[in-house]
Amino acid sequence: MNPPPKATSGGGGGQMTPGGGGKGHGTPPSGEDAAAAGRSAAKPDGSNAAGAGATSTSTSSAPSSEPTSSEPTSAEPTSADPSRPFSSLGPGAFRVAGPGYEGTAADLLADGENTSNVANASGSSATGDGNAGVADDEAVFEGFVPEPTPEEAEEARIRAEVEEMKRKAVTLDASAVRTIDHADSPGGDEPAPTGKGGGMRRCLKRPLAAVALTVAGLLAIALGVAFGSGGGDGSEEESNGASQQGCTVESVRERYDVARSIVSEITAADVLDDAASPQAQALEWLVCKDQLSSDLIDARDLSTGVLPVQPHGTIAGDSGESQVLRRYILAAFVFATSADGPWGETLNFLSGDRHECAWHENKTRFNFPYGDFDPVGLVCNHENDGPIVLDDEEEAIGRMDFNMRVSNNLTGTLPLELGHLADLGAFNLESHKGLRGSLPSTLGNLASLNSFSVLFVGPELGGVIPPSLLTLPQLQYISMSFNEGQWQLPSNVDMVVESRLENMQLWSTGLSGALPPFISELKRLQFLDLAGNSLEGSLPDSIGDLPYLDYLNLHGSNLDGTLPESLGRLQNITALVLGENSFQGTLPESLGNLSKLRLLDLGHNELDGTVPASFAGLTSLEHISLQNNANLYGPISVFESLGNLSTLALYNNRFSSTIPEGLRLINADFGRNNFTGDLPEALVDHASNTSYLSLMRNNLDADVVEDVICDEVPVLYVDCKSCTCCQDYCCDEDSTDPNDPYCNYEFDFNWAVGLECGFWWDGCAKVTYDVLPVE
Repeated sequence: MNPPPKATSGGGGGQMTPGGGGKGHGTPPSGEDAAAAGRSAAKPDGSNAAGAGATSTSTSSAPSSEPTSSEPTSAEPTSADPSRPFSSLGPGAFRVAGPGYEGTAADLLADGENTSNVANASGSSATGDGNAGVADDEAVFEGFVPEPTPEEAEEARIRAEVEEMKRKAVTLDASAVRTIDHADSPGGDEPAPTGKGGGMRRCLKRPLAAVALTVAGLLAIALGVAFGSGGGDGSEEESNGASQQGCTVESVRERYDVARSIVSEITAADVLDDAASPQAQALEWLVCKDQLSSDLIDARDLSTGVLPVQPHGTIAGDSGESQVLRRYILAAFVFATSADGPWGETLNFLSGDRHECAWHENKTRFNFPYGDFDPVGLVCNHENDGPIVLDDEEEAIGRMDFNMRVSNNLTGTLPLELGHLADLGAFNLESHKGLRGSLPSTLGNLASLNSFSVLFVGPELGGVIPPSLLTLPQLQYISMSFNEGQWQLPSNVDMVVESRLENMQLWSTGLSGALPPFISELKRLQFLDLAGNSLEGSLPDSIGDLPYLDYLNLHGSNLDGTLPESLGRLQNITALVLGENSFQGTLPESLGNLSKLRLLDLGHNELDGTVPASFAGLTSLEHISLQNNANLYGPISVFESLGNLSTLALYNNRFSSTIPEGLRLINADFGRNNFTGDLPEALVDHASNTSYLSLMRNNLDADVVEDVICDEVPVLYVDCKSCTCCQDYCCDEDSTDPNDPYCNYEFDFNWAVGLECGFWWDGCAKVTYDVLPVE
């Protein structure tokens, strides 16, 4: 490939540094490298030694747009022999050919021996008279040229390729036109013009214009790649490249005043006056480093002060003011949560030249609702296509999600401004241990919010959940689980409009205080999970006023008192989990009304009395735990009629009588009661379907456990006197060891039925009970 004809003073390949770097001591570059470097020897009078048409320019000079009919061809010398006089000229010197040089590569090297025809790096000839006598057709030397940067070298290479494409493209010979069939001609049956060779030919009427457009496009793309234009990961440093260098508030006072008037709608003046505040920093970023906001402000209508409308906004359109405000809020969030250092990843936040819909990074992990595609940051969804994520395309935005669900070294407080991201449909914070303070009281302004979650945050974030959050008109889902701080529900919530809240999960989140009465006003509530907290008081009677409640979990929440009869009004409930509290009194008769109930956990309480006959109405019941109440007693014949029952946990009570006929259980824990007699035939006949059977510490007949049970049931706990086939793993009636695993093992009801998965328990239920090894 021939080099471009224009010689420049910019970088290129082939030069050597004074220290002997580059291609080696005294090693000449190839002719192409030397030409790409654009070097030419200076004559004593200061003119260029290159041939006609060559000029000395800076690297920013574009190649000539006109094709050249002839170009100088540089020789391609081979590496110099170190024994030759050429190598004695010293590091940093190399030989290039003048434009009129007609010798071969070997001649170029040989010319080096004739010191009268060359100049060394210091500018003096071997004879001591500098460059005197050096003609255009001779080999000359040039040295001590600064090492080019990789970008300069790449630019020189690209310019050479583009110039060569231009030279070859502008031609109208036979190879530049396409032969076409007669049928392709514009006139159908009319013959097309006949060109050289007799074929039908069609040519562009203005080939130079087409070539110029093509080359211009290629040059723009190539130089963009070479210099990284438009790239980067969205870091603040890269976005600064498109900002005004040396910008200060005073230097853009008019723009600053306009921006301040916009953000003053949500931020107090004294906060903006505090230069150290995240809000003041965000405002300065807005006018000095945010190209999009600056462009919007600068393009405002001077007569009205109104900013241009965004090219793509929400369904109803989006004003320029709202976009500036949104970018300010997101910037304030970045500065507020960088109190102890920068984020781990920028997630493209503070990318001043990109729409805020591009301020996220795509992760690959399973995470509903995006599946394996999990964008972290600000996520914009298409107006009509649901979870299709937009970046910086001019498409209508139907919803924005604030999806910060990956640990990213966020430290500091959540700014009040977050409550003014008016277009948010979801707000998700997860695994940010460095956050502190409380939730912004302004969250009640998020009128479009449908989903709110704060999960796995650290001990310094907590306080009262803002009442206004619970009154949002579109909010359907709230999850604040597995947090380390101390939280409280508001004592009162003024429901101006009927709540649409359907799912409320505050599982193991340090929640304290009594259950507030406003919960009964959440009429559309379907899932309520407050398990694993430190609540106070009893279960209010108003809990029965939730007609759509499907799942209620208050397991291990420190509640006491009696179980209200109003529980029987929960006609749609399928899972009622009240275990591991301090409930007292008898089992409510009204529970027998819950015909849709599939799971009932009342274990580990202080209940007493008998099982009500009304429990025969629990026709959908699959799993029930009454274990560890100590004072429940009487027969359990009521369970015999429940055809769907597969798990019955009665461990450590005072139940008596025989085990009912007809029970076909997968998991059966009768341990530590007063059962007598034989085992029911159905239990023996279906032993192959039983996963767990506990019979120890009862008064059953001797040898009631048949060999088939020993052979088929994988987990078996039984008294030694009742089982001749399990003498190696039975409970000795004389054992007083409280840690004896064969006499004191308790069935793990929550694990077996899948309650560790919350309201997804049904999908997590265990087919077989796999007991952990006892150490």
